[in-house]
Amino acid sequence: MTVGYSRHFDRALVLAALVHEGVPRKGTAIPYIIHPVHVATILLRHGHGETLAIAGVLHDVLEDIEYENGRLQLAIRSAFPAASLPERIVDAGTFRDAFQTFIQAEFTPEVLELVRQVTEPKNVGDVPRSWHERKELTVQHLHTAPDAVVVLKAADALHNVRSIVEDIAHHGATVLGRFSAPRADTAWYYEEVSTIVSARLPSAPLADELCEAVAALRQTVASLDDDEPGH
Repeated sequence: MTVGYSRHFDRALVLAALVHEGVPRKGTAIPYIIHPVHVATILLRHGHGETLAIAGVLHDVLEDIEYENGRLQLAIRSAFPAASLPERIVDAGTFRDAFQTFIQAEFTPEVLELVRQVTEPKNVGDVPRSWHERKELTVQHLHTAPDAVVVLKAADALHNVRSIVEDIAHHGATVLGRFSAPRADTAWYYEEVSTIVSARLPSAPLADELCEAVAALRQTVASLDDDEPGH
């Protein structure tokens, strides 16, 4: 019998929904959870298995979770009562360690490692990295990361790029004002990711789809530049 339901996938959706609760996609009213669900769906539609799909659902939880949020700590504990999580509110560092141990036990060490490898390092100690520094590190890492990490990043980038192009079509150039980087830098980043994905996964349909999406983004951004005064 073919089984469609997956408890582990369900649990991943629950966790991602709790971590991203109340958070919208940048500059919109759209719940952020739409993004990781899309990433998982892209991976499944390209024939990748449950481990990568679950990593897709969870790929932003380590980057975005507010470890110091006591209400969130208790909500996760309530949703996963059998997990080895603190029963009371604890400091951010204690919960960070417990949370990563929990992900490993609940979803497998491979899922935790995939999520770790696509999590951008936001700080150097207590000093925040700039947008460009974070993206440079991501690009450098993709050159040597395991193939599964490259696949996961490709699905993440694909949904982001398609969303940007779609939003520009509906709302115009103001969409790019949502981001902390100039429009040329946003295009540069996704072109770099696409180039590396194509080199690392030369026969993968997902790489081809990302290339097409990035080409559409490049064309869209160029048309915006042409419409500006002085062009």
